[in-house]
Amino acid sequence: MDLSRPALEVHVYPDEYSTLQYTDRADRVRALEAWQAVQLVQTQESDDRFLSISHVSEEVSVVAATSLVTEAKGLPPASSTDAWHLIKLRGPFDFQVTGVLSALSRVLAEAHIVIYALATVETDYILVKDGHAAAEALRTAGWSVRYLPKAC
Repeated sequence: MDLSRPALEVHVYPDEYSTLQYTDRADRVRALEAWQAVQLVQTQESDDRFLSISHVSEEVSVVAATSLVTEAKGLPPASSTDAWHLIKLRGPFDFQVTGVLSALSRVLAEAHIVIYALATVETDYILVKDGHAAAEALRTAGWSVRYLPKAC
């Protein structure tokens, strides 16, 4: 795959997203329990809002639609930042393909746009503070950009 002229598509999500970080051991356990309950309800109700829960020895990090954070019950206090915008690289990508995230982050770095990168088995996601500026930088660099409609 030639990433010098990407024929890749990104999807810009319409909602705002929040990042939450839990570092206290007791809060990490409570956060995992609370967010796993949110995830279960999302699955049962076919709620497609993005939710990522990462657990490592030092912390639990959550990226969620800000509306989910507002709706969630029983969350312990967290360090958080709001007003992120989510961009999805349209996948899936074979594990043999290299440089996709690098090509995207290079374009955004040249436009002075900070990213927070996440990945799943099938694709990559990035959070940016200004979704429109990121989309325009990518479009100018030859990427296909699609704005997703707001969920009802």
